[in-house]
Amino acid sequence: MSTSSTTLQMKWGKIQKLVLPLSSKSSPTPLLFEILQVFMKDDGTYFNNEHYPTLIYKNAFHGSETDGRQLLLLNKNTVKNCVAAQWNES
Repeated sequence: MSTSSTTLQMKWGKIQKLVLPLSSKSSPTPLLFEILQVFMKDDGTYFNNEHYPTLIYKNAFHGSETDGRQLLLLNKNTVKNCVAAQWNES
């Protein structure tokens, strides 16, 4: 199974959908892993970029909602601590 790609052009930019096969030892058939690349035109309001997309990974996490919330909280605290450390160093 190979990678497939489709593009949807919008007034504000474009969305490119990539579908990648993801092999798994526990599954005999490859799983499909989707990445949405969202290219947004700069409107002067947000930091959009037509060349560097926002990436949305669909079906990338296979844990429970509770697991996801714990990981988000852990990531938030890690980022906050890193920013505080950088702020104190300068």
